[in-house]
Amino acid sequence: MSPSSQQVSAPRRTKSRCSCGLDYTARGVLLAEWAGTTLLVFLSCLPACAGAPQYACAGAAGLAVALLVQCFDHISGAMFNPTVLLAAMLARRVAPGLGAGMFGAQLLGAATGTGLLRLLAPGSDAADLCLTLPVDTLSVYKAVCIEAVLGGLLALANMASWDPRNRLLADSWPLRIGLSVAGLSIIAGPLTGASMNAARSFGPALWSGHWEHHWIYWVGPLSGSLLCTLLYRRIWAVDGMPPARAAPDVTAALPLRRERGSLDPAVEPHKKTHYSV
Repeated sequence: MSPSSQQVSAPRRTKSRCSCGLDYTARGVLLAEWAGTTLLVFLSCLPACAGAPQYACAGAAGLAVALLVQCFDHISGAMFNPTVLLAAMLARRVAPGLGAGMFGAQLLGAATGTGLLRLLAPGSDAADLCLTLPVDTLSVYKAVCIEAVLGGLLALANMASWDPRNRLLADSWPLRIGLSVAGLSIIAGPLTGASMNAARSFGPALWSGHWEHHWIYWVGPLSGSLLCTLLYRRIWAVDGMPPARAAPDVTAALPLRRERGSLDPAVEPHKKTHYSV
């Protein structure tokens, strides 16, 4: 039989389990969230350690988000933020079990990123420079409300990106969310630090031991995300259509095994599904 007449079989994805008990599908997602959050904290905080002005720090944070979403969106959804993760879980894009693991990976990544910052950034007070704190003239309750607005807007941006009516805009998503984060950081950075991300605030607080007002960056963004996600689902969501940015198939993290006798098999397009464990 000539090579041209041989049937080319698609590669078969096989699930394996590592010694920690996780299969490769979940492990790939968790590793992506850990690596992405590590790099997000490190890259977004690095300019502040060099004394960069606030607008430069805001721009760096937004561009870092755009870069990392481009790198990891197809693997884990590029959450890197409990605010976005909560929206994804409420939208039933991430199963609760995997969501809990992703949350832990984000906190671990934030701690790792701050540790890397202390190792490589100039000076010995890198973690202190990266802390998110409200200005002295702003009450804690106003700070919570501002962070809630920021978290809600971030959730709305992600809900809109998953909306089937935005399917033609999926390719520009990394740039759009990066510019959105930069804009929100410029707007609210001088007031609260514009965290929008409890993990981003957790890492520096952990390394510096400075926990004053830290609760603001949990209560604010998460409450805003909860409210706006439920609002979007209630009023604006559409059913019966595949999402514009379908949750990537977690089997994409599995190793491929070539069928015996096949010749350079093409990768079989796999159906994108919701995350599950």
